[in-house]
Amino acid sequence: MELYRNQKQTFSVNLLQPNNPTVEAHWLLNDQEIGNSSQLTLVANDYNPGEYTLTVQVQDVTSQVIKDTDNKLQ
Repeated sequence: MELYRNQKQTFSVNLLQPNNPTVEAHWLLNDQEIGNSSQLTLVANDYNPGEYTLTVQVQDVTSQVIKDTDNKLQ
């Protein structure tokens, strides 16, 4: 997607929350964390022109989550 000067774009994820809210979202722009909620708004004026990669990582931080040590769930 492209953003032009004075434009903004909102991204969101729906987090499935168990009884205790332990699911977290972390937004990364070019591998640098820029947010940690279920929603993120990018404002074009906050960044220099160029290409960027936006990623969201979602994880459950409880100790009762199955560990994917072989990275099969990615």
